Amino acid sequence: KSVVAAPQGPDPRMKIAISLRLLPIVVMSQSAVGSLVLSAGEVAHFQHHGFVLLRQKVPKEDLARLILAAERCSEARDGISGPFYHKISFSDLEREEIMRKIATSSMLAHAAKQLLGCSDVRVLRDAFLAYTKDGSGCGWHVDDPHFWPSPEFADDAAGVNVWIALSPLRKHLGGGLAIAPTSHRVPWMPEALKKIRQPVVLPDGRVAQRTCGLAELSPEYNEKFEQLKETFDMEPGDALIMARYLWHRTDLFTEEGKKQVHEPLLRYSLRYMPGTSKRVQFVNGVVEETANTLAADKFPMVQ
Repeated sequence: KSVVAAPQGPDPRMKIAISLRLLPIVVMSQSAVGSLVLSAGEVAHFQHHGFVLLRQKVPKEDLARLILAAERCSEARDGISGPFYHKISFSDLEREEIMRKIATSSMLAHAAKQLLGCSDVRVLRDAFLAYTKDGSGCGWHVDDPHFWPSPEFADDAAGVNVWIALSPLRKHLGGGLAIAPTSHRVPWMPEALKKIRQPVVLPDGRVAQRTCGLAELSPEYNEKFEQLKETFDMEPGDALIMARYLWHRTDLFTEEGKKQVHEPLLRYSLRYMPGTSKRVQFVNGVVEETANTLAADKFPMVQ
C-alpha cells in the first residue's frame, strides 16, 4: 500500500483502547437487514475469530463478468503501480457495472449488511489489487485512511471488509491474503496499531504513516501476528468476510510460487459501514473528519 499522509504529531485518541463497542453488533432480524446469508454458526465464528470464509456465493455468470472487469482494471493505465503491488485502483465500481452489482446487491454485500445489523449500509470504499512476485505487498496491518477513510475511534467505527479472490490461490504457492484470526480483540492490539499509525517525517518534509512496516517497526508484535497467521486455498469467487480491525497481510510468494505463477493474482475488496458513519478526507495532506456523509451518492447503499 502507498504511503499516506497523516496529521502532525501523535493522535491522542490512540491512547484509547479499542473496545468491543467498535465491533459489529449483529442484529439477527430479517426485517431490519433483509436477506440473511449467514447461519448463526457463521455469525458466531465471525464474532469470535473476526472473519468467515464464504465459498462460491457469486453466480457463475456474474463471476465471469467480474473477472473480465478485474482484468481491465489490471491493464488500465490509471491506478497505482509501484513496489507494493502490480496495480491498485479505487472506485472501479463507478465505471464497471458488475463491480457495482457485486458491491450493492450480491450475497456478499448482504452478508456484510447482516453482520453490521442495520438497514442503511454503505460501500465506503472499493479497491482492486493485482499482485505479482515482484511486489513486496503489505505487512501486518489494519487498513489506513487511504483504504478505510473513516475515523478509527468514533462510536460508529464498526465495519466489514469483503475480500474477493479473482484468481486461484494456493497456500503452498503464496500470493494471497494471510489473516490473524482473533487479532481484532486481543488485548495488545491497540499497542500494535499505534506502531503503524505513528507519524514519521519523510525526507521531503511530508508526514506519513508506515502502514505496511510493522516487521521493522516492532518485530515483537509482528511475531505475535505470525503466530496467529492463517492462509487458505481459494478459488475465484471465494471471499473472506473480515471485521474492520482484523489484522491481515499479503501472503508473499513462496519459492515454488515464484517459479509457477506468471500472471498477476487479482483480488477485489469492499469496505462497508453504516450510512450514519463519519468519513475522513485529506486536506493539504492532513486527515480531517466529515460528519455523516456516507449517504452521499458516492457511497452506494446495499440493496
